[in-house]
Amino acid sequence: MKDARNRLKNAELLSLVGACVASGGIALFLRPWLDPFKLLLLLGGLAVHAAAMFYRQRLERSAGNALTRWGKWLYWSCWLILAILAIYILVAGPSRSAA
Repeated sequence: MKDARNRLKNAELLSLVGACVASGGIALFLRPWLDPFKLLLLLGGLAVHAAAMFYRQRLERSAGNALTRWGKWLYWSCWLILAILAIYILVAGPSRSAA
């Protein structure tokens, strides 16, 4: 049962990565129209992603499901990357990050 769950999680992760790459490609095609909104889209996407990560982690714990080692690594690595991005945006300011 646990092996099937891990395979499902791997498939979900691979699907998410594929969706992100495809979204990036679409955004490159739509760049002229999306350019004025890029900082807003980035911050909105990061906020939604952070909230979803926190909520999912809480649901997993309440269901008694322990994260796998790679799941914990991904969870905390993602929070670290979000923090680094937030600090960069605050330090660089909207003018440099939106350029």
